[in-house]
Amino acid sequence: MIIIGKIHHMQLKRKIYFVLLGSLAVGGVALFSVYSSSSSEKKKSLDDIGFSMSGLENFTLVERFQPHFSEYEGNEERITLRDSGLSVIKITNIQNAERSLAEDYTSSQSALLEGMFDTKIPPYPELLTNATGCDEELLPKKKQTALGIYYTTYADERLNQGICAQDITRYKVGIGVFYCEQSKRIVKVMYYRDKTEDFSQIVNSLESFSCSKE
Repeated sequence: MIIIGKIHHMQLKRKIYFVLLGSLAVGGVALFSVYSSSSSEKKKSLDDIGFSMSGLENFTLVERFQPHFSEYEGNEERITLRDSGLSVIKITNIQNAERSLAEDYTSSQSALLEGMFDTKIPPYPELLTNATGCDEELLPKKKQTALGIYYTTYADERLNQGICAQDITRYKVGIGVFYCEQSKRIVKVMYYRDKTEDFSQIVNSLESFSCSKE
């Protein structure tokens, strides 16, 4: 009886082992399936972004969500894209926006960026400018387009703008605010590239911004 009991116990353990092994295999297949579908969905989910811009095809979607707390009542969406290097594109997409809201938003974003450079304490006396105390090269440059405005400036390693010293710059950045009249969409684009590159790629992309036909 003892021998039979031991044999039965061993058979039961083997059954449990194979059940667990089967469960792990099924779980692994399911996990792979979820991962594959989510990667596929990430690529597809840019199709409804509402605009086009040269260079986006080189980026992969990292994050796309609606902020819990937004003054735009569920109409705001935020998107982060990355390429294989250091470049990052951050997008704020605001839908159901009338032109008056777009004008106010553009003005506030301009004031926010330009205000970062008001009455700065100069990092080095030899780099003083009369207006801000910043190196002239680091001041934001503004450009008007048919659909909005954009600035070129610099950012630190945490993607913060308002940099007044070369030794803490990490990125060159273009910040564009555009309005798509037909779809009533405000789009803010922040395009970061390594500071060793020139601004041409950023400028070309922002200059190419166009609204999708909906």
